[in-house]
Amino acid sequence: MDKPEQHTPFSNPPKKQAPPDSAAQIALNLKNWSIPPEHLSEMFEATQRSLETVTHLTEYEDEKANRILTAMAFLSAFAAVIFAIVPSRYPLSFPGMLIRTGLRRDAYLLFGTYAGFVVYAVTLILGVAFVLHGMRPRFNIPKGWRPDGSKPGSHLFFAKIVEVSPADWANAFLNTGKDEVLSAYVKNSILETYLVAEKIVPKIKWLKRGVMLFQVSTIVLAVLLPVVVATLALVPEPQEQQQQTVQQRIVSPDKGGPNSQAPTQGQELRPNSQPPVNRLPSGSTK
Repeated sequence: MDKPEQHTPFSNPPKKQAPPDSAAQIALNLKNWSIPPEHLSEMFEATQRSLETVTHLTEYEDEKANRILTAMAFLSAFAAVIFAIVPSRYPLSFPGMLIRTGLRRDAYLLFGTYAGFVVYAVTLILGVAFVLHGMRPRFNIPKGWRPDGSKPGSHLFFAKIVEVSPADWANAFLNTGKDEVLSAYVKNSILETYLVAEKIVPKIKWLKRGVMLFQVSTIVLAVLLPVVVATLALVPEPQEQQQQTVQQRIVSPDKGGPNSQAPTQGQELRPNSQPPVNRLPSGSTK
């Protein structure tokens, strides 16, 4: 007898089997299903309602994502207007200049403003990318879903309709009885309802991630607004900063330097200065 295969810690793990084809499973159960003629109309209405429900759900999620993108577009335009004021007043090299002059608080405040806008932009761009990835056109077409000879693989899905020739598509209705056509529609609706439902799962996953990033970017923008106001109110512009630096140098000159000034009227004389001499007018006697 053959011994069962043993797997050691260093051996390759057994390969996982591929998930079964959903279309193949459903088609296998529907292939030999004979629908009684008296129940065809009821089954047709019920299966059509299921297909319309899941189709409407994916359309609803797309519409909701479009509304969210529109709102984020207005917020991003508002943030862009605010951010345009900051670099127009403070160049990127200005925080380093503030640090060299000893104004670390103003430099850190300006650094925080730039960093906040970077975080806002990154989260917003990633959120848009995730939402667009969730909304992108995707079709759940199993590999085993093939046409049955000259008959189309589906009476509802465009990709399976165009797989057959125009004549075969027309013959699917002309040379087929009413009950057989309704039965095909019922079976197609059951299959495609499940396929559309499978497609909704990744859509919702990516939309949730994108909306979460939108929430983060909105919070960052709400925190950033007062920071921008504080920056504009407290951090001087480069021209004002240079004027303040020059004034400080004039107020505190070096001893004996070129900026030293002579005493003005009303100031006391230095100790080594000579007192004024009162001269008598000419011709006067003692």
